[in-house]
Amino acid sequence: MGNAGVIVAILLVVTWTAQMILSMLQARRYFKGVNALRHYGRVATGMGGGRYRGRVYGVLAVEPDTRVVAKAAQLSGITVFAGLKPVPTLEGRSLESVLDDSYVLAALPPKAAAAFRAAAQTLRDSFQSSQFSKGVTTSTARKSTAAVRLKRTPAVRPATAKVKE
Repeated sequence: MGNAGVIVAILLVVTWTAQMILSMLQARRYFKGVNALRHYGRVATGMGGGRYRGRVYGVLAVEPDTRVVAKAAQLSGITVFAGLKPVPTLEGRSLESVLDDSYVLAALPPKAAAAFRAAAQTLRDSFQSSQFSKGVTTSTARKSTAAVRLKRTPAVRPATAKVKE
């Protein structure tokens, strides 16, 4: 390997290291922004788009009592310098209207609309599961898990039947 090969190898290592550091900084900024949104209520993140066409991440913060979107933000961009940007068109809307009313998401690009729809669906599911868990007593929960366990086991009858002679 000549001098040119060594220089190319060093440049590859330096650019790879710089890319890793910048990606780490972007992730820290993103999680700092998501943690700031947690002060407004329950938070969920959704993703829209694909690997090759680019992705958009939508973050919704919903007040647990009223189920109204308190804050909405999206992360989109090609470079690692992209950050969370507020989306005020979704703020003040009910969670159900974000999911059911296509007019609310029509103002957004398709990838962003898919990301916010996924985040809203995650929040709706979490609210429904938390409602279910509040109404279930521990004895009922034990019975239901035992019933699920029994359904998973193969049906084998014990040999307790008496033979008539």
